Amino acid sequence: MEKDIKTVLDILHLAKSVIDLCEKDKRRRRQQQTAFKCPLRELLLGDEETFRAFHSMSTLSFRKLLRILRARLERQDSQITGSVPAEVRMHMTFRFLATGESFATLAGIFQLPKKRIKDIVAETLSSIVKRLKRTFLEIPRTEEQWLSIARDFQEMWNFPHCLGAVDGHHIAFRSKTITDASYSNYRQFKSIIMLALVDAQHRFLYVDASCKGGAEDAFTDSPLFDAMESNWLNIPPESNLPGLEEELPHVILADQGFHLQPWLMKPYETSEAQTMVKKVFNYRLNRAHRVVGNALGIMSNRFRAIQTELELEEVSQITNLVKATSILHNFLISEEREEYLHGLETEDIDFMALIPGDWRANNFLMGLAPLSDRLDDCENVARSVRDGFTTYFSSTGAVP
Repeated sequence: MEKDIKTVLDILHLAKSVIDLCEKDKRRRRQQQTAFKCPLRELLLGDEETFRAFHSMSTLSFRKLLRILRARLERQDSQITGSVPAEVRMHMTFRFLATGESFATLAGIFQLPKKRIKDIVAETLSSIVKRLKRTFLEIPRTEEQWLSIARDFQEMWNFPHCLGAVDGHHIAFRSKTITDASYSNYRQFKSIIMLALVDAQHRFLYVDASCKGGAEDAFTDSPLFDAMESNWLNIPPESNLPGLEEELPHVILADQGFHLQPWLMKPYETSEAQTMVKKVFNYRLNRAHRVVGNALGIMSNRFRAIQTELELEEVSQITNLVKATSILHNFLISEEREEYLHGLETEDIDFMALIPGDWRANNFLMGLAPLSDRLDDCENVARSVRDGFTTYFSSTGAVP
């Protein structure tokens, strides 16, 4: 009898333990649900202007991206720390990108541990790159595609044979795990160099963020440089411009942070540009090259995380962030071009004066250090090409 009573008591004790565990799990789930409802209610019930301030896009664009990314994001739900809905993941990530708020701040808003927030943002950025890169960030690989870009530059910016404008900026970061001194740049903070090639309509054609901040010549070490040198991208062949006997190559436009190449044009140094024809060349090149400055300025102003000292531990995460924001930039140009590109840098043609873009008031990106010209055979050929464009701009290619 006494043994039976003890058995019954043991069973009751076990049952109580099971019930307590179930109740504890229910409370944990309710807490998680409550944590997600608070920020969502504030974000979704606010007006469109508030939503745009925290996401850098309209609710319509957000919903379209959610439909595209939902399946991939839902597969990333963690069974250990609890399920985080795809919509919440996107709210977290876009708020981080748009505002540049720290992960500690986001942890307070979304009521999740800081490390979990960082993991979710990294996973979401990776999903954006994997799902959308082929559609919104694919470099041309046929002559026809390149010639279409060249026609746009001719029609919109009066620069023929142009395949794009290239520039670079330093993306700052801090990390306890990345200790390589070669990431320290000429201003003595850790960075990765972002290189971008942009078309005539301010869209990114190519983005690279793999070069260490301390590199003296990031472009020469880039995959794009190798591709141009080896013609892996099916660049159109040299051809005549109206009124010129010599054939000129199709080129990329750059500034003083790059070395002159037969396929890469940059302005004459101030000491060289003493004649009117060279000043005209510099004006025409700088005017067309402005598209890349505008693109980088608009993107970094809309997605302000790019301008902060990123708290990411792995280089691959920084690379994904740069590529993801470039993809979102191109996506938003296609979805809400007028609103997204508002505040571009323009020109007062009557007074030949530059009107600064709105993005300049809040832009702190650091560009590449100027590079001096090299006196070699390649440079001599490049100078000859530049002289050819100079002649064209002051003869049959002159703008009335």
